Amino acid sequence: MSLRRRLLVVLALAVAVLFAGFATLGFAFSSSEGARREEAQMVTRDVADELASAWQRAPDAEPAQLARATLSGQPQVRGGFCGHDGSLRAVARGGRRNAKAGATLSPDEHGAIGRACRESPAQGGLDESYREAHEVVVVSTAPTSSGELAWAAIFVRSDPPGGVGWRASAIVLAVGTLVLAMVVVGALASLRSGASQLERGIGRLERDLRAPIDEPHATELAAIARAVSAMARHLADARDTEKRLSGELAHAQRLSALGRVVAGVAHEVRNPLAGLKLRLDLMKRDPALGATARGDVDTCLEEVERLDRVVRSLLTVGRREPRPLASTALAAPIDLRLAGCLASAEEREVTLAREGEATAQADPDALGQIVENLVRNAIEASPSGGAVRVSIGREGDRVFVDVLDEGPGIPKAHVAELFEPFFTTKPEGTGLGLWMSRALAEAMGGTLRYDRVGAGTRMRVELSTITQERA
Repeated sequence: MSLRRRLLVVLALAVAVLFAGFATLGFAFSSSEGARREEAQMVTRDVADELASAWQRAPDAEPAQLARATLSGQPQVRGGFCGHDGSLRAVARGGRRNAKAGATLSPDEHGAIGRACRESPAQGGLDESYREAHEVVVVSTAPTSSGELAWAAIFVRSDPPGGVGWRASAIVLAVGTLVLAMVVVGALASLRSGASQLERGIGRLERDLRAPIDEPHATELAAIARAVSAMARHLADARDTEKRLSGELAHAQRLSALGRVVAGVAHEVRNPLAGLKLRLDLMKRDPALGATARGDVDTCLEEVERLDRVVRSLLTVGRREPRPLASTALAAPIDLRLAGCLASAEEREVTLAREGEATAQADPDALGQIVENLVRNAIEASPSGGAVRVSIGREGDRVFVDVLDEGPGIPKAHVAELFEPFFTTKPEGTGLGLWMSRALAEAMGGTLRYDRVGAGTRMRVELSTITQERA
């Protein structure tokens, strides 16, 4: 059975209890009054007989005095003597305090007792009850030796419908039932409203697992809403993690395949480079070589050495081998590479400057290659008359090298692809420069990232100052 149906059953039971309560009050009232009347009849019979006996023992006594003496031990009883015509000869009220005082009757009470005397048979013994206002008058009579009647009456207080006690009980019962009905109706309304809120919230979660769910006022339903919302957030986090891991796995697989290709190409290029270097070394040793030719040979050897370093970097990237690190003052290798970029900067009318100094765990050749690649890209991206600045600094246990330019940067739609292999915005570019620069930075335990700073672009290399143990 649903909670709604159960609450409806409670409401129906409350109405049934209301009617049963009124019936119980009426029954209790009638039963209580009947019991009091039976007890009053027994008492008045005995008192009437005592009054008749007292008259027989003292026929010449004053009737009122005789009645007061007889009723002294009956505080609730009134009594006296009367004729068959309803005339009252004496009226007394029981109790020691009233022993010397007479008793007065209201007109209704006087009429009820007179009627009882008139209707009583000659032998007495009449038990009659008369309802007068909010009282029931119970009267019993007994014949005296002189032919008159002795009477005794008890005035029983009743709580008829409309009485204070009955009304109070009825009001309390009615108000209690009404409150119960209101609580049940309010619970039904709150249940329905809360269920509707949950339905709408779950509908939003079907479209977006991070959509908020309104909490119903009902405590239990609010707890359910919080639990559903927390579960949805966990599912959203798990989905995002799955997407991220899938992307990282696909990226790693692409890089692994590319690394194998790069390693193969680097090996094929390295062997001819070794032959060229050998031939150039032999030519340099020839005494007959002229000064001009010797200078050309030295230039060729330098270029072969540079190409060899590039090939070693490609092998390192392809194999994902860590670079040999040492505590390095960064200004020297960076200044050496900046000197090689001066010609390009002057050609594009771009100023080139370096500031700061720091020491980090790095491979000077790899760091120089990274900075040279970033500076050349910055020069190409800078407008004529712009400036490229290399800044070296330290934050905690990390050292950074920033390459800043005044170019427009990368379109936002392509930022996520910036460090992917073969991605380039230049028609003549290969798309391997930034990919290889990040790989070299990671091989040194560092990072490389792209940011927009104000109206310019910043490429930041971060390295550690702490010596790292490598297996």
